[in-house]
Amino acid sequence: SKTQCRNKGIVPYSIKNSDSIMLLCIFSDSKDEYDLLSFLREIDLVAVEQKCMHSYPKSVSYYVDEPARNEFSRITHCIFVSTEDDKMCVKGGIGTYLGILSAQMSRYYPHLHVSWFCESPDNQEKIIQESRNFTRYYVSRHNDGYLNITEYAKLMNEKVSCHIKQLLKNDSNGLIAIESPEWEGLLCQLFMDTRSDRIIKISRLHSSLSVTSRLSSLRIEPASIEEEQVEREHEQMRHSDLISSPTSFIYTQCLDCVGDDDSVKNIRNCIVPNPVNVDDFSVEPYSRDESIEFFKQITGCDISSANFNVFAVGSVEKRKGSHLIAKFLPLISFHIPNVHLYFIGHHIKDDGDSLTSNKKLSPREIQDCIPDDLRSRVHFTGYVRHDVMPRLIMAGDVFPLCYLGDNFPGTLAEIALRKKPIIAYLKGGIPEMIRDEMENFLALTIPADVHPNDVPQKLSDAVMEFRRDNDKYVALAEHH
Repeated sequence: SKTQCRNKGIVPYSIKNSDSIMLLCIFSDSKDEYDLLSFLREIDLVAVEQKCMHSYPKSVSYYVDEPARNEFSRITHCIFVSTEDDKMCVKGGIGTYLGILSAQMSRYYPHLHVSWFCESPDNQEKIIQESRNFTRYYVSRHNDGYLNITEYAKLMNEKVSCHIKQLLKNDSNGLIAIESPEWEGLLCQLFMDTRSDRIIKISRLHSSLSVTSRLSSLRIEPASIEEEQVEREHEQMRHSDLISSPTSFIYTQCLDCVGDDDSVKNIRNCIVPNPVNVDDFSVEPYSRDESIEFFKQITGCDISSANFNVFAVGSVEKRKGSHLIAKFLPLISFHIPNVHLYFIGHHIKDDGDSLTSNKKLSPREIQDCIPDDLRSRVHFTGYVRHDVMPRLIMAGDVFPLCYLGDNFPGTLAEIALRKKPIIAYLKGGIPEMIRDEMENFLALTIPADVHPNDVPQKLSDAVMEFRRDNDKYVALAEHH
């Protein structure tokens, strides 16, 4: 293997008293990196740790360990399940997370076959072959009418169960890993019924309904569809082999919601952050003026480079502190008369149609937090395609994140990659995301012990601090 590495122009170094070797590499582009990883797997090596810069050309140190290859190669199929995706049925962060993860797994692990079962955007069943080893299965939610989430979970269980039976029949040795979000408990029945040493059942914690309803002060009615969902979520967790979570915060919250149920607390768990599309969000920045013009074209909202533009990115909902950011506007407008506030993300219509069981707020509810004379300075873009966000972000001047208890807000990582100033309320999973190796915060912050009622004033104070020492906080953003 060392000879083959040298023939590829890669320098291997043996590590004393270890089965591992270290490869030092320089890549000029993503194809170089992909070619190397494919080559390593051809010679039965697998990278188990890497440290690198995130833009090309980049240098990488790979520690590769031959025994690790043998263990991982036993997993031949990986199945993901969700009611959303990142292309045709976009609702929130789960689809974005799975879109990045499934594509990268299929790319970097050629031996692995990746299947993603997700909700169809219409009444048509679809199968889309993304690559040689990655397939999307779109399952329609229309069957003599629109299926509620209980009915749809039953249908999804049937579809995935049939798929697994076929895989087990065709492959007599490989392991199958199934990951389903605890949200909605889509594979509750399958997890309860399946006992096989060839199947690994993984519940990925995003934010269960019991957690989000508590954070959003929503009441779950007895004998309701929502109560059935909560029970499915808990049962799926109880029958998992592994509980995986992006942050310690959401794992602890889920344990609190299941109470004294040791059957959940005793399941193996791990903390693995959500992936972020670093390449897309690390591209060379557009100028502010260019991005403002692009923002107008994409959203249709009025925006000017002469104004101070505050961007609140994410779904418009109480759990994400949208009402707190709205209440901040009259406070900051006293100091910055040309301030404008933009909510970028899903909201419900004023007639009350909700996208999911997470209660979104309507523009009217946000406007009610603001004096009449300032309402013209509040703008709602609605949902914006994820692929245009790297450019849109560059039009904003400061980005408040006042989430009251979100799990792993991917928008924080994406804004940080664009090196834009962030003001973060240290609630939920945010403190785990925003520290450097020395435990220093890489943004202006609002302490977690500040009561939500006081957040608008603290946010205004933080914006003024940013304005007073702009160079300092722009430099801090550069270190994201």
